[in-house]
Amino acid sequence: ENETISFTVNSFAAKNTSLAEEMASLDNEKTDLSVKFQKATAANELASEDLFNLTAESEKSEIELRRRISELELERDSLRILMESLKSHLSTLSDEITDFESQKEGMLARIGELNNVMSEKDAQIDELGDKVNSLISIAAEKDSMISALKIIEDRA
Repeated sequence: ENETISFTVNSFAAKNTSLAEEMASLDNEKTDLSVKFQKATAANELASEDLFNLTAESEKSEIELRRRISELELERDSLRILMESLKSHLSTLSDEITDFESQKEGMLARIGELNNVMSEKDAQIDELGDKVNSLISIAAEKDSMISALKIIEDRA
């Protein structure tokens, strides 16, 4: 019976030692897991902080982007108004150019008419010049005849 008791005690002691070793191993695993958990928690907190910062930056960027889009839309509207104004001015200029071309054609026709009148007047002036020259010749002949008659009268 002593042997049995001794065997049982030894057996319990061996089991106790085995359980103590297993508990020490489990304690080590628990410590390792606790360290890993703390590291994971810290990493999670950093990731949460990074996510919060990225979200804040994203919101700021989105606000800035919306503001810039609004500015660009206003600029686009201003350019559209300017383009419409330029189109109106171009249309007015085109009308004025058409009117000017029409007036120019009228003036060119009038200049042509005036050139014809001037040519006719030049011809009439030349004709009058010929008549004046003819009258001067006749007057010279008359003076010459009067002088000849005076000479004949003086002799007679």
